[in-house]
Parts: sequence; C-alpha cells; structure tokens
Amino acid sequence: QQMVRDWSRQSTGLSRYAHRNNTLDWLLRRRKERFPNTCRIVETGCSRSSEDWSAGYSTYIFSVLADSISGVSLLSIDHNQSHLDTARSVIGGWHGNVEFQCSDSIEGLKRLTIQPDILFLDSWDSDAPGHAEHGLAEVIAAEPHLHSGSIIVYDDTVWERSSWKGKGAMGVPYLLSSGWKI
Repeated sequence: QQMVRDWSRQSTGLSRYAHRNNTLDWLLRRRKERFPNTCRIVETGCSRSSEDWSAGYSTYIFSVLADSISGVSLLSIDHNQSHLDTARSVIGGWHGNVEFQCSDSIEGLKRLTIQPDILFLDSWDSDAPGHAEHGLAEVIAAEPHLHSGSIIVYDDTVWERSSWKGKGAMGVPYLLSSGWKI
C-alpha cells in the first residue's frame, strides 16, 4: 500500500478527479478484510514497461502481494507475449504464486479454472476503439466464475456528467443491472 500511496498518484487521464492510488489503496484494504488468508487475483492486461507508475503498475503491485503472502495468487492474462515477457522482467524476484497466460483476455476468462476473488480488468487502452465493448465482453466471460464476494475493478473508468466513461463504460451499467454493487 505504501508503494501505491507514494508512486501511483497520477490521474487516469479520463478525469482530473480519478486517481489510481485511491482505488488501489481501497482495493488492498478490502482484500485484507474480505480475503485475509487466501485471495485469487486475475488481471487482464499486464505491465508493459518498466517503472511506468502512470499506467497503474498493477502487475507489479499484485506480484509483490502474491509473493509476500502465501495464500495470495495472481493470474495475469495478456494477448501479447512481448508484454508478458516485459511484465516478468518488471516483477523481478516477485514470482511466488504468479502465473502468466498468453491469451485473448475474453477467451482466457472463459477458460478460468478458479473463482477470482479480485478481477482487475485492464486489457485495452481507454482510447482504443471498442474498449468499452471489450470491457463488457470481459466481465460477461468472467461472470460464471465469480462468486458473490468477488471484487471487480475496471481500470480507467470514471463517472462523469451522468455517465460512465472508459473501459467500464458498458460493463459497470451491466453489472449494476445484474445486482452487483459499487
């Protein structure tokens, strides 16, 4: 959490009010409350460059957590092997309980063999055409594998001027209509 508080203060770029450090800090506190002994984290998209805290650096943060707490695991799904190789390099020695999967995120989520406690959706950049549709398809693919206590996080998603913007622009309304809570 100290890394998050110190190094993840950049805005998401979608809104001057959206700061990853607040969301990641909240997520790490909820993880400790809800899943103190075991926690299965699944992320789509991975860290693609070294020391890029402006992109959230979730792979690094989750890897530190998985390596330091025996019951925590991370599955990072990305469609690009080069991205995964970079992420492996970025996490350095933090390899305990970390798995990388080269796959389209939607297909990888459909094939999950675990129930994620935390689902962190961050596979497409929020300026890529179709990012919101892809974010919706990801959560629909993962939904059969989630449990009632799962936490779902869309990176680069904000509420602004009466609508959702970013990767979760379609997924958040879908989840709310399906009974999930913010």
